Amino acid sequence: MLDVVFHDDLVRLRSGHSPQNMAVDKHMAMNIVRNPKDRHSLKARRKLANLNQDYLQALIRHASR
Repeated sequence: MLDVVFHDDLVRLRSGHSPQNMAVDKHMAMNIVRNPKDRHSLKARRKLANLNQDYLQALIRHASR
C-alpha cells in the first residue's frame, strides 16, 4: 500500500537510517489517514489534510484518542 500511496519505488533514500525513518513516518501517516470512518477515500483524505489545516488537526486529534 505504501508504494501505491507514496510511490516508494521512486524514493532515493538509501543510506544510513533514512529508509527506516521514512518508513516509520509513512506508516504513521497512513494510520492517521486510515483511522476515521468517514465517506472519503484514502486519497481524498490525504488531499484534504494537505489543503485544509483544520481537517488535518481533526485527523490527528482522532488518531490520538
